[in-house]
Amino acid sequence: MLLEVFRDDSKKVREVTLYRENLDLDLVEQSIELFKREIPWEFQD
Repeated sequence: MLLEVFRDDSKKVREVTLYRENLDLDLVEQSIELFKREIPWEFQD
């Protein structure tokens, strides 16, 4: 795993964790875009 994009409903935050240094910016941006398309944006209670 290179990175993780995570939505934490209990804290009402979205986080990106990088598991490797020097990741290509395009990879990070594409991962965030995929997250935005696939994961509901609204937090759940």
